Amino acid sequence: MKHDTARRTAGLARLEELDDYKVADGFPDPRGWAVKTRDGQKVGTVKNLLVDRNAMRVRMLEVELDKTLAGARAAGDRLVHVPVASAQLD
Repeated sequence: MKHDTARRTAGLARLEELDDYKVADGFPDPRGWAVKTRDGQKVGTVKNLLVDRNAMRVRMLEVELDKTLAGARAAGDRLVHVPVASAQLD
């Protein structure tokens, strides 16, 4: 699983680490937003955006899963990457 995640995020950078990048005016910044299942159950929070610098687009949402769902102790162990294309921003 870690190898698959590394492959999917290769070439991407966290927005918070890019001094010369920001969310474009007029577009929502979902960092801090709740992440919910289709039936409304909260499963985590958007912590960061992973940017494809070549395409100048956000490709992944970095989501910190709620402690009750992740089964991990450390916050870093609860991070998952969700493709923006599969998310519905509301």
